[in-house]
Amino acid sequence: MTWNWQHDKWPSFKYDPERLANFESRFLEGAGRFIGATTHLDSDDRSHLIVELLSEEGIGTSEIEGELLERSSVQSSIQQHLGLKAKAAAGPAESGIAELMVDVYTRASAPLNDEVLCTWNEMILRGSDARDVGR
Repeated sequence: MTWNWQHDKWPSFKYDPERLANFESRFLEGAGRFIGATTHLDSDDRSHLIVELLSEEGIGTSEIEGELLERSSVQSSIQQHLGLKAKAAAGPAESGIAELMVDVYTRASAPLNDEVLCTWNEMILRGSDARDVGR
């Protein structure tokens, strides 16, 4: 697999929106179904589902980088960041990915800029030996 930064055109990518239209349509349909289904849940069940989804995404994101995280620690940290009752403290990597997932979730409609991306990069790399975070 080639990393984004290894492409000749990095960071000036061009893409054909028509090639993504089907994926976009399927995503929006699935998101609509999910949102519709969650409106029928009580707040405890909705919170539990949000924690499950955010932790699944965070764990998967970390696996891309070759880092295996403790699921219960990620979930506990997400609960803490959402202001919910949490079971235990999490390590730096689990806490960082949890903070990232909650930040992405809570600011989904906010503008995306370099400062936000660098902050997210710091969160996801918390506990790692990475240097030049955000570059």
